[in-house]
Amino acid sequence: MTTAVAEQTPAAPPAPIVAPEQAALPQTTTTAPVVAAPAPSTTGATPQTVVAVAPQTYTLTLPQNGVVDDADVATVTEMATARGWTNEQAQAALTELNASLVSQAATFRAELDTDPEIGGTKFAAAQESALRVLDKFLPVTLPEGAAFRQALNKSGYGNYMPLMKLLSRIGKAMSEDKPMPGSPSSGVPEERISTAEALYGKTTPIRKPQ
Repeated sequence: MTTAVAEQTPAAPPAPIVAPEQAALPQTTTTAPVVAAPAPSTTGATPQTVVAVAPQTYTLTLPQNGVVDDADVATVTEMATARGWTNEQAQAALTELNASLVSQAATFRAELDTDPEIGGTKFAAAQESALRVLDKFLPVTLPEGAAFRQALNKSGYGNYMPLMKLLSRIGKAMSEDKPMPGSPSSGVPEERISTAEALYGKTTPIRKPQ
């Protein structure tokens, strides 16, 4: 006799116990807001400054077609050393000096050209008269004469109207002045006369009869 045995199905696990409040609330995902980091504060910060360093030796270049010379380079170098300039600052000072001299010379020449006495078509004659004065009293063969002409050309005062007019008038007066015979500059020896001739004039001597 066969006895049937019923298979026992395992019971399902009990459902989790959920509190009523938790079961009613939906599940949400919360994202934390992104907060930018604050900029670094500069209050009280000391700014960094770049200190210019003067070179041991200055290397300056004369401007092309300029009027400044080696003497000006020496002057600017001495000034730059005393003031602690960089080489760029010293070069800028030399360039500015040259530009100032060129501008001054152009201004003097423009004023001279408009002068009714020595400007325009009269300039050549006025310049000739001025050079006559320089050649007589300060010739170019003398060191000071050459230095004077160089200074006039460099500074532009060679075209300075008042100076040019003065030298031109002196030179013109020199050419118009004719020395009297017998004066040291005439070249004609002074004729010596006796006291009687000075009082009575020249007389013809009386010859005794033979």
